[in-house]
Amino acid sequence: MARRPLAQYARFFGFIFVATALPFAVLSALSLAIIVSGVAKPVVPFDTSRLLQLAAAAGLVVGLFMSIFGGIGQLLTTRRLKAGPGSLPVSQTEEVLLDGPVDQAIATCAEALRAMPRTKVNDVNPEAHWIRAKRGLSWRSWGDQIRIDVQGNENRTSLIRISSRPCLRTTFVDWGSNLRNVTAIREYLMRKGARSVAGQQAK
Repeated sequence: MARRPLAQYARFFGFIFVATALPFAVLSALSLAIIVSGVAKPVVPFDTSRLLQLAAAAGLVVGLFMSIFGGIGQLLTTRRLKAGPGSLPVSQTEEVLLDGPVDQAIATCAEALRAMPRTKVNDVNPEAHWIRAKRGLSWRSWGDQIRIDVQGNENRTSLIRISSRPCLRTTFVDWGSNLRNVTAIREYLMRKGARSVAGQQAK
């Protein structure tokens, strides 16, 4: 059963909150502990419970700010691209079908990647039927890793799986960068006669 949009939104915003609040709280606790322990005669007596309270408060504030600012930014970007709540995560995957043999499909996918700005095709493996590429630094992202896998069948139709994720694994908000990558490749392939797997299943 598909997850409801409200649950998807709640899970995404909750992930941002936890992913930013906990690390910052730990970092704040360590920083305060180092500062306090380094002072020979502290003005305020060292209090572990007070230190933990300040660190927790700092983590809470940062997590709340990042979940609101980053989450809403990601939400508005995906809506602008006319994508649903399933497009909120930074790692994006989409599948299309393209008539023709695998080697022809791989060549078409390589063309699609080369047509994208700031994108370099790093490796093409015709035996394993995959392509790896990297999109360069932008204000939205520290760079993206793109992979395309092609699978053929007896009907001479190629199943193309397009995947894009941030180069920096800790990225949780990319302002739609990887969604744009997948969309650009899909639209290029559509112009070459490809069709959506989701559209085929809906028939």
